[in-house]
Amino acid sequence: MMQITPSEVKTYLQLIKDENPLHNHIVPGQMIVQIVFAELKLKWSTYKIKYIESVEVNEFIHFEYIENEKVIVSNLDKRVKIHILKN
Repeated sequence: MMQITPSEVKTYLQLIKDENPLHNHIVPGQMIVQIVFAELKLKWSTYKIKYIESVEVNEFIHFEYIENEKVIVSNLDKRVKIHILKN
């Protein structure tokens, strides 16, 4: 279980030079994917991402790693936010 804070989002946005005002309230999807790969130590060379719902800043999320083929990102209410599928 983890929570992405406003300061973490701000730092990420500065690094990638993203000025999209939506990201004041919504965590960038690619930021979440990069966190998932780092936390789970994944080294997939190719993968597909399916964004289901936005993740809000400060929303608690968790990752479910399924048989080296898929990661599901969901929130406390078990609402699926992102699917990451290994190619």
